Amino acid sequence: MGFFRGLNFARVLILTCLIASCYLGWRAWTEHQQIKELKVALAEGGEVENVVREVQTLSKKYTNLYKQLADENLRGEADPESYIRNIASRDNIELGSVEITPRERPLTRGIVDNTYRITPGDKKATFDKVKIANFLYTLEDASHRVRVTEIRIGVPDRIDSHEYPPDLWTFDCTITSRKRLEGK
Repeated sequence: MGFFRGLNFARVLILTCLIASCYLGWRAWTEHQQIKELKVALAEGGEVENVVREVQTLSKKYTNLYKQLADENLRGEADPESYIRNIASRDNIELGSVEITPRERPLTRGIVDNTYRITPGDKKATFDKVKIANFLYTLEDASHRVRVTEIRIGVPDRIDSHEYPPDLWTFDCTITSRKRLEGK
């Protein structure tokens, strides 16, 4: 108890300053260590330079892949069925819903042909020749990988040999997309 009896403002101030200076000394030392680590990371050949180089490389790779995706418009074969449905619903085509039957056929070692049989959702639906032609043309034109490999166009109803058919047609077609398998 003798310590607290002789305690006055000056001694409290000295004790407070001593504790505060120890804390500030510790903080200054830790900040100095952080600055030293950051200087090493920023130095030539340091961690920051390596990270910047890696970010630049990845950004160039991303840019090239994004350009390929924009040119391809097939989403890199990720979802060809969405691609086909998107084309079928475009203006000047307007085929409505289509049924797609995918099939994968190995061609040679490391190469696979993906074929998609496309038929209208409504089997009795009829279309103008122009809409069918626009659909088939756009399928091939919008993607460098897709080719129309088979098409059947027919009249919806039986007609006599002396009659002209109406300009409404039924169709079904097959498209093929060839791709190389990874690692082969």
